[in-house]
Amino acid sequence: MASLAANMINGISCLIVAYSSALRDDSFTERVGSVSAREIARTAKERRAGSLEYAEAILNIYNKRTKAGLSIGRLYDTGKRKGDYVEYITDESEDD
Repeated sequence: MASLAANMINGISCLIVAYSSALRDDSFTERVGSVSAREIARTAKERRAGSLEYAEAILNIYNKRTKAGLSIGRLYDTGKRKGDYVEYITDESEDD
């Protein structure tokens, strides 16, 4: 049961990273909140096990009643676009 919850949370985090500005909070909670976690798990397990499959199942639920849904290809894009990920800089002094 713990891996189910972890995969679902990781799937949601994948959605947030991929579609940060395109996801609308109010419509996401309305559409995905009306579906039970068990149904999301069944849909994801029909595909394969893993967090990306949960993200894909949640995205399909989110896109169900929209005219122009979010592209599923962006979910599998691994950061090839510039400016999407924050680069963390550490403050280490260089001893020369």
